[in-house]
Amino acid sequence: MDIETTFDSTYDMYEIIVSKATVVDAAFNPVYVRLKLGGSYDTGSNYKGCNMVATTTTINTANDAGLSYLRVVSAGLGNGTTDHFDLIMHIDAPDDTAFCKQVFWDGVANTAGVPTRLWGAGSNTAITALTGVRFYASSGNILAGTFRLYGIKNS
Repeated sequence: MDIETTFDSTYDMYEIIVSKATVVDAAFNPVYVRLKLGGSYDTGSNYKGCNMVATTTTINTANDAGLSYLRVVSAGLGNGTTDHFDLIMHIDAPDDTAFCKQVFWDGVANTAGVPTRLWGAGSNTAITALTGVRFYASSGNILAGTFRLYGIKNS
């Protein structure tokens, strides 16, 4: 799922709201994000991120550096009727060319009927304008879901 061509200086901040997103593959899949920087999606090892996952019995953390993505849903999703995720991702100053790009997110995944709380943050070391965000599963594709982009007005 690519969200692009709408990031510009009209707004200081943007939020992506994802509702009831599901994946195709029955295997348990994390969901990743790549940023479109300088006209193309960065697939290099320029990402750093941290995420936390809390279930009814555990809290797990992961710190990633030097990867080609940000891990936003580390709980494995399948394609069952109860498997889906919802989240809000915050993007600050996408057109800024003085600082690296940072995002943070907050959400929930439901995996085989077990709710999992998700939250995290990440950055990409590129100092260029952000023009897109790609959500994708580690295997297969995003099957369904609603992805909305909102701009937060400059004041």
